[in-house]
Amino acid sequence: VACVLKGSLDQKPQMFMREFSTVLSGLLELSDWLAELGCTEVAMESTGVYWKPVFNVLEATCTVTLANAAHIKNLPGRKTDKKDAQWIAELHRCGSSNVTSTDSICEAEMPSSFSNLVWSFSF
Repeated sequence: VACVLKGSLDQKPQMFMREFSTVLSGLLELSDWLAELGCTEVAMESTGVYWKPVFNVLEATCTVTLANAAHIKNLPGRKTDKKDAQWIAELHRCGSSNVTSTDSICEAEMPSSFSNLVWSFSF
């Protein structure tokens, strides 16, 4: 699930939300959708190794920020992908320090094919 918040910081943003497949064709569709919306910054939760293909596709067109799931927990209650996507987008939009730039991610954590990546997203 991807959530884009668009608009001035001093006003309620317009929200766009969509689900995408995690296979390459779906990730390319995500990239095109973000480009259509003029989205150039992305923040996403790091979950195991599942963030890496998304990063690999989006890093060419977006500045991507990777968020540690433990640092961006929302209030207790019903957890859904849509709520998580919106929460991460809101944190990133407000410049929360809980969403960490990949500049601080150790190169050793990434396979060699990812060693030159820098990333930022709300997904």
